[in-house]
Amino acid sequence: MFEIKSSLPFENDFVLDFIAYIKYSETEQEYFLEKISTSLVNTKSPAQHRSQVFYGLDIPFFSAKEIFNLLQGRAVYKNYTASSENLRFWFQLDFSRTDTLGNYKFVKYGDTYNLDTILSKYPVKELRKQELKTALLLSLKKGNIHPVTFVKETKLEKKFICASPATKSIKIFPLR
Repeated sequence: MFEIKSSLPFENDFVLDFIAYIKYSETEQEYFLEKISTSLVNTKSPAQHRSQVFYGLDIPFFSAKEIFNLLQGRAVYKNYTASSENLRFWFQLDFSRTDTLGNYKFVKYGDTYNLDTILSKYPVKELRKQELKTALLLSLKKGNIHPVTFVKETKLEKKFICASPATKSIKIFPLR
């Protein structure tokens, strides 16, 4: 087994440290990702950090940005195959529950949360152009907070939004 260590800065005040553990399988004659140990550190408040181990074979693969978003408490949508079955779920970490190893438990939300339908209930300017709508949906499915423009009668209002499958809605934030 060998390790790959890295640190990635995110959103000015955060650093995602991770160690990828790569193992060689004698029976398969190939390398595989055994696990990724992650730690999200707030550089302004180091005591406020979260750690999580993602196991290579248990759940779908998450990118570094998606891991950052999960550790921030946001949901990430994954379309993946397991045991020859095509699965689609929103994943979110439950910070109130941990397993025996101290990892946060995942909450999975199925197809009852339709982001496209939910967004159509809001006066978001970016939904009017197909290419902007597609980019917005992809960004939100990765767990990102995305800037949008709300059309309110005669004025435009810039806000941030993110997906919220737990409440079957979106969360809306003021611009920072």
